[in-house]
Amino acid sequence: SSFGDIRMGSLHSSPETQDQQKHSAAITGRSDLNGCRVTWHRSLSEVPKGPMVLIAHELYDALPVHQLQKTEVGWCEHVVDVAKDDQAAHFQMKLAKGPSLIANVMKNARLGQNKTQQEDLESLEVCPDAWTLTQDIARRLERHAGAALVMDYGYQGPVGDTLQAIRAHEFVDLLDQPGSADLSAYVDFGAIQAAVMNTPGNVECTDVVTQSTLLHSLGITSRLEALAKDAKEDEIQQLMSQYERLVGVGEIVNDNGEIFHGMGESYKAVAIMSKNVGVLPGFSNLV
Repeated sequence: SSFGDIRMGSLHSSPETQDQQKHSAAITGRSDLNGCRVTWHRSLSEVPKGPMVLIAHELYDALPVHQLQKTEVGWCEHVVDVAKDDQAAHFQMKLAKGPSLIANVMKNARLGQNKTQQEDLESLEVCPDAWTLTQDIARRLERHAGAALVMDYGYQGPVGDTLQAIRAHEFVDLLDQPGSADLSAYVDFGAIQAAVMNTPGNVECTDVVTQSTLLHSLGITSRLEALAKDAKEDEIQQLMSQYERLVGVGEIVNDNGEIFHGMGESYKAVAIMSKNVGVLPGFSNLV
């Protein structure tokens, strides 16, 4: 088969990001890697009809979340307020005075009738956009055969207080110079599964696996051995460092004394697919 018969679509809501990618791709509108035709879209609805393989890598963590906290008067939402005159920042986080309708709707949508979770949890992050996106993907896969792979850092969920801001590889306050830092939150993979299961149609969802489990199931060790077979010593060290970063757990120190955190367990994956596709390689169970 020829890669030229495959169209690769890039989804970005930001016109600026689309322009950056267009200038980095071949002027002909084809990938420099495999010759695939490349098109850009602002939403999933713009993607041409037909079979689809969707890869959502570090997408869900960038979607906006609502932070809820259990109080004596019920579940209240953290909101942004104007800071006092004597504060250096212009804004501050504040807990709403009472429960809101949207807070109760989102809490019930995520926790359902699970009384144990509702009693034990003190905080909860919910992402309505993630639920909507997942159901859009599921409906697309119900109409046109295909599969979607979601990979990100996160938990089975429910997820508590994980929203963070990062600027120049350093954590900063959420409201420090708004717009100058990347905001992200840990992904609630259980919510993704729930969204699929609540979408009518012939669509299935796998269990959630760690990145380490997925990559080992797909043969990363054999791939490492093949790459290292004819490599030089410094290249082998680099390959091992990259391998440990992808599948390792916790704090890891490489041969150069550099410290990094392994992504093996913090990153997770889940697959969504049409029922006639079957369980994807690397996954063993359906939910």
